[in-house]
Amino acid sequence: MRFAKLITGIGNWPNGIEAYEMGHVYIAFNGAHSGSNPLRIRHDTTISGFVYCKSSIVQYDTSGELNWIRFVGENVPYTATGTGGWDDHLALDVAQRPHLVAGAKAGVLLSSTMTAGLTGYYDHTFDVNGNLLSIQRLDM
Repeated sequence: MRFAKLITGIGNWPNGIEAYEMGHVYIAFNGAHSGSNPLRIRHDTTISGFVYCKSSIVQYDTSGELNWIRFVGENVPYTATGTGGWDDHLALDVAQRPHLVAGAKAGVLLSSTMTAGLTGYYDHTFDVNGNLLSIQRLDM
């Protein structure tokens, strides 16, 4: 075993784990985070000050150190009619880029510059440094 992490917070549960062939590990979460009860990843990482999100994706290195975390969804109280409530999915493409597929209702903020036009699943593509490359609605 290389490392283990205990991840706690309000409404957070892992929805996917992927390993990059060069050593990165990705974990996707579904749920809301609260500043009054922060997201904790073992004893070494505490994330507070973020109020709410629909989903998140985390990247670790091979020794279990947190490289980055990205939040997807709007910073408003979580509701099933607003953000959705569907499971998220995580995958790596052939270029080893992580894809977080999250369900969203029409009108939900997907990023700082994009709102969901229609209800459905949206593919958020990141590079290995955590930069958001694109958001694309998947045909259902």
